[in-house]
This record gives sequence, structure tokens and C-alpha cells, in this order.
Amino acid sequence: MTKHRIKVYDYHDAWHGSSPTHYDKDDPPEVREMEVDAYCAGGREGVRAYFIYENSFCVAHGDDGHWWLVGGMSPKWIDECIQAMMELSDER
Repeated sequence: MTKHRIKVYDYHDAWHGSSPTHYDKDDPPEVREMEVDAYCAGGREGVRAYFIYENSFCVAHGDDGHWWLVGGMSPKWIDECIQAMMELSDER
């Protein structure tokens, strides 16, 4: 897997743990834009991107090259996330 330079938009303040249903629709947060080097499932036009940004492990969802932030967490969770994915892969 190779890294791709992508632009990620944080439409719903996922950076601070928010989601589309957890903000004031009359006063939405300012959209954060991040240009990052990410590992992208499906390549630059893919479906899921993983990257480190400002010392956080971040996940973005994508569609046809448009990426939006799903959330971020401490990088200490990377190994457990990998283990969970491996377990799911074994269940297929």
C-alpha cells in the first residue's frame, strides 16, 4: 500500500468528536481542510483513508476522490484497530 496526497474536509467538527447530528444546524462549525499524506483503501479515489495529523490517528471516508473526516484518536489505538480489522478479516 502506498501513501497518497489527499485533501480531507471536516464538515461536522469530527476533529473534536462531533458528528452531523451533534451540532447546531443554525450555527454549523467552520469547515476544516487538511492536506495530508494518507494510506487509502482503494487508492486516491478510494473509500477509506488512514493518516496521522497533529499527533492524532485519523480516519476519513471517501467517494471518487472527495474525502471527509470521520474522526481522530490517540495513535496509541492503532495497534488495537489493526487487530480488530484482522479479526474481522478472519470472519469473512
